[in-house]
Amino acid sequence: MVFTAQRTRELILITGNKAGVGHRVFQAVSGGGVDTIAFHGYTHGRKVVLTLITGDNSKARRLLKKAGFEVETRDVILVDCPNRPGVFEKVTGKLDFAGIGIDYAYATTTSKRRGSIVLNTEDNRKALKVLVEQNS
Repeated sequence: MVFTAQRTRELILITGNKAGVGHRVFQAVSGGGVDTIAFHGYTHGRKVVLTLITGDNSKARRLLKKAGFEVETRDVILVDCPNRPGVFEKVTGKLDFAGIGIDYAYATTTSKRRGSIVLNTEDNRKALKVLVEQNS
C-alpha cells in the first residue's frame, strides 16, 4: 500500500458562529481562484473553527484577510494515499510503533482511488521521517 507524505501548512480561522460564515470563507478562497484540498470545521461555543489546506495557502491567506478573517497557520503532514480499507491502520500503526502520538487528524477522498489524510502529531518532524522512510 503506497502512500506519500509531505509537510504542509493549514490555515486556521476562528470566527463568530453565524449563518453563512462557511460560504463567505469558501467564496473568498474560490473567488480568488484557489482550490481547497481539505478542510475541517466545527463549532466551539459561539465560535466556528475552520482549518483549510489549499492549492496556494499564501494566496488563500491574503484573500481571507482581505475578506475580514483572522488567519493563523500551523504545520501539518499531508498524506496522499489509496482510498481503500487498511490505509488508516497502516499510517497510524507506523506512528504508534515509533511512539508518536497523534494530536488530531482529518481525512478526505479525492477520488474512488485516492484520498488524503491530514495529521498533526506531537512531533511532526519525526512523524514525517517515519512515514517517508518506512514507506520506501
